[in-house]
Amino acid sequence: MHAIRQSATTLARRTAVPRVNAVRMYTQGPSGSAGATARSGVWSKREKAQEDQYIIEEEKRKLKEREYYTLEKQAKLVENLSKQQEGKQ
Repeated sequence: MHAIRQSATTLARRTAVPRVNAVRMYTQGPSGSAGATARSGVWSKREKAQEDQYIIEEEKRKLKEREYYTLEKQAKLVENLSKQQEGKQ
Protein backbone atom coordinates (compact mmCIF):
# COMPACT_ATOMS: atom_id res chain seq x y z
CA MET A 1 0.00 0.00 0.00
CA HIS A 2 2.84 2.30 0.82
CA ALA A 3 4.25 1.80 -2.68
CA ILE A 4 0.95 2.78 -4.25
CA ARG A 5 0.76 6.00 -2.24
CA GLN A 6 4.34 6.84 -3.02
CA SER A 7 3.90 6.21 -6.75
CA ALA A 8 0.67 8.28 -6.81
CA THR A 9 2.44 11.17 -5.07
CA THR A 10 5.41 10.95 -7.42
CA LEU A 11 3.09 10.81 -10.42
CA ALA A 12 1.17 13.85 -9.18
CA ARG A 13 4.41 15.82 -8.77
CA ARG A 14 5.61 14.95 -12.25
CA THR A 15 2.35 15.82 -14.01
CA ALA A 16 1.63 19.00 -12.07
CA VAL A 17 1.45 22.13 -14.20
CA PRO A 18 4.17 24.58 -13.30
CA ARG A 19 2.77 27.68 -11.64
CA VAL A 20 3.56 31.11 -12.92
CA ASN A 21 3.38 34.00 -10.51
CA ALA A 22 2.65 37.32 -12.17
CA VAL A 23 4.31 40.26 -10.50
CA ARG A 24 3.12 43.78 -11.11
CA MET A 25 5.84 46.40 -11.12
CA TYR A 26 5.06 49.91 -9.90
CA THR A 27 7.07 53.06 -10.39
CA GLN A 28 7.66 55.71 -7.79
CA GLY A 29 5.49 58.23 -9.58
CA PRO A 30 6.48 61.15 -11.80
CA SER A 31 10.09 60.85 -10.72
CA GLY A 32 10.17 57.24 -11.89
CA SER A 33 10.59 56.30 -15.52
CA ALA A 34 10.06 58.80 -18.33
CA GLY A 35 7.06 56.99 -19.72
CA ALA A 36 3.45 58.09 -19.81
CA THR A 37 3.94 60.89 -17.32
CA ALA A 38 6.55 62.60 -19.47
CA ARG A 39 4.38 62.22 -22.57
CA SER A 40 1.32 63.58 -20.77
CA GLY A 41 3.37 66.60 -19.70
CA VAL A 42 4.25 67.30 -23.32
CA TRP A 43 0.62 66.78 -24.31
CA SER A 44 -0.67 69.26 -21.73
CA LYS A 45 1.95 71.83 -22.80
CA ARG A 46 0.87 71.43 -26.41
CA GLU A 47 -2.80 71.70 -25.48
CA LYS A 48 -2.16 74.84 -23.43
CA ALA A 49 -0.21 76.38 -26.31
CA GLN A 50 -3.12 75.70 -28.69
CA GLU A 51 -5.60 77.21 -26.24
CA ASP A 52 -3.40 80.28 -25.79
CA GLN A 53 -3.11 80.66 -29.56
CA TYR A 54 -6.90 80.45 -29.91
CA ILE A 55 -7.39 83.11 -27.25
CA ILE A 56 -4.88 85.42 -28.94
CA GLU A 57 -6.60 84.99 -32.31
CA GLU A 58 -10.02 85.69 -30.76
CA GLU A 59 -8.71 88.85 -29.08
CA LYS A 60 -7.22 90.04 -32.37
CA ARG A 61 -10.53 89.42 -34.13
CA LYS A 62 -12.46 91.32 -31.47
CA LEU A 63 -10.04 94.26 -31.63
CA LYS A 64 -10.38 94.44 -35.42
CA GLU A 65 -14.15 94.32 -35.09
CA ARG A 66 -14.13 97.14 -32.53
CA GLU A 67 -11.78 99.17 -34.68
CA TYR A 68 -14.06 98.69 -37.69
CA TYR A 69 -17.16 99.79 -35.79
CA THR A 70 -15.30 102.72 -34.23
CA LEU A 71 -14.15 103.90 -37.66
CA GLU A 72 -17.67 103.40 -38.98
CA LYS A 73 -19.12 105.50 -36.14
CA GLN A 74 -16.54 108.22 -36.75
CA ALA A 75 -17.40 108.27 -40.44
CA LYS A 76 -21.10 108.65 -39.61
CA LEU A 77 -20.35 111.46 -37.18
CA VAL A 78 -18.26 113.27 -39.78
CA GLU A 79 -21.04 112.80 -42.32
CA ASN A 80 -23.66 114.13 -39.89
CA LEU A 81 -21.49 117.11 -39.01
CA SER A 82 -20.91 117.82 -42.70
CA LYS A 83 -24.66 117.74 -43.33
CA GLN A 84 -25.25 120.08 -40.41
CA GLN A 85 -22.61 122.47 -41.70
CA GLU A 86 -24.15 122.41 -45.18
CA GLY A 87 -27.60 123.06 -43.69
CA LYS A 88 -26.35 126.15 -41.85
CA GLN A 89 -24.85 127.66 -44.97
